[in-house]
Amino acid sequence: MTCGTAYLVFRFTYCICGNLTTAELLNKRKYAYLRDAADGFCNRFDDGVGVNCVEFWTSGVKQWREARAAAAVVCLWGGWGVE
Repeated sequence: MTCGTAYLVFRFTYCICGNLTTAELLNKRKYAYLRDAADGFCNRFDDGVGVNCVEFWTSGVKQWREARAAAAVVCLWGGWGVE
């Protein structure tokens, strides 16, 4: 395995574990839905490594409209926050 291949495997694994696309990872400052009230990074769609991996590998489709509507909660440390 070359260094480039290892880098891509690491990046894709990181994105899967964090429930991010590559575009979201690279442009996280551009997307308003990935920022919290203090203008810091906040992924409201991250359900934890285990759930994210299961959803990815089993093609689990989350109802993103409902999740986005519920994203009005305060985000703490990259997970779902409290109201």
